[in-house]
Amino acid sequence: MRIRAVAFGVSVLSLCRAAGAAAPPPPPEDDVVVEDEPPPPSSHGYHLETPSKLGFGLEGYAGIATAFNSGEDRAHALAGGLARFRLHYFQLGGSFEITDSGADTGLGENPIEHWRAFGGFAGVFLPFDHWATFDATLGLGARTYGNSLSIYGDNGLSKTLTALTLRIGVSDRMTHKLIAPRIGAALAFSSDLSRVDVPWQRRYVDVDGNVSETNGATPIGAISISLVVSIGLEIGGRPR
Repeated sequence: MRIRAVAFGVSVLSLCRAAGAAAPPPPPEDDVVVEDEPPPPSSHGYHLETPSKLGFGLEGYAGIATAFNSGEDRAHALAGGLARFRLHYFQLGGSFEITDSGADTGLGENPIEHWRAFGGFAGVFLPFDHWATFDATLGLGARTYGNSLSIYGDNGLSKTLTALTLRIGVSDRMTHKLIAPRIGAALAFSSDLSRVDVPWQRRYVDVDGNVSETNGATPIGAISISLVVSIGLEIGGRPR
């Protein structure tokens, strides 16, 4: 019995050694290869929407404007409107605006020069996905300055100059339905391409009936800066 038990133990030991020799040694920890996991999707960054179909928009705007020229700087309330066609990332349209007639204390609270302007523009229109829309246009138009004071003659002052306008805006289309409201704001820089001095004459009559005159000239043509807010409707112009 002892001989059989010893023989059985030797056989088991031989099998264990053979199995240990056949099994490859485990790789060292430094050689373990871990497959790279794909990075999680990024939620950062801004992307343009896909190019839009043809769209048409009408907007009204209002704000303030300041005009700078060789005379006194003037501030005005301003209102206007624009119409635009847009396709892909480009736009083409026209605009009209008018300012109020304030008062000039130097002329005894008389109206000061105001303007009305109309013209066309072209530019880019960049709607970002799930964010705001930025646009920039360059326009050319006519700006007419007016003043009803009789010191400029029986018909008052009326002078039209050519103006170049750079407009930078930001807006948001409220929905992607076929017809959707759009609200926004814009900053516009306009410059008249020429300058003129319009003469005026003011007469005074004293208590003795003597007449005296004061002559001068009003500089017309300015660089203006306008800040406006806008609201309107857009038809079409949805992403493809």
